[in-house]
Amino acid sequence: YLRTVDDVSDLNAVYLALVNDMRCKMYAQRNADIKFLKDIEKRKQYAHNLLYPYGYERIVLIKLSRNMRVLSFELVSKGGVNFSQTSPASFAKILSIDKPEYIIVAHNHPESLCNPSVQDITFTNKLRDLATQFNCTLVDHIIVGQDKEFSFDEMGLITRPIQRNIK
Repeated sequence: YLRTVDDVSDLNAVYLALVNDMRCKMYAQRNADIKFLKDIEKRKQYAHNLLYPYGYERIVLIKLSRNMRVLSFELVSKGGVNFSQTSPASFAKILSIDKPEYIIVAHNHPESLCNPSVQDITFTNKLRDLATQFNCTLVDHIIVGQDKEFSFDEMGLITRPIQRNIK
């Protein structure tokens, strides 16, 4: 993309891309000391480190053991500045192969606040139901915004159905 901008040479475009890649890796490296995600604040921090530096939406699935130890994470989708698409089949494939005990899904809102959209809420409910079909539990859905992180678990939106006021 940078190569199409006037007055940006190929060398400068490569340099800027490398700087951004290094920034993303430095954020992710902060997770090296986070081994367990029992605590909501640790989950938020872990998701923040994975997603905050990116200028486009990403959806990641964090796989956890029985004692909530981080096994690995997987990038499920990359999107645009304010959207990212994925399908239940993407998650079903991961869950059927890896068979984690628990999962956390996280995504970012790179140009907005971390408030969940109606689509985020619907997606969370569908993923929670899908996970149970694989004997897996969705522990949390973290949204990383420009201002802070939002935890569905912290707000009580994971273990019970989400109720909306209809006027």
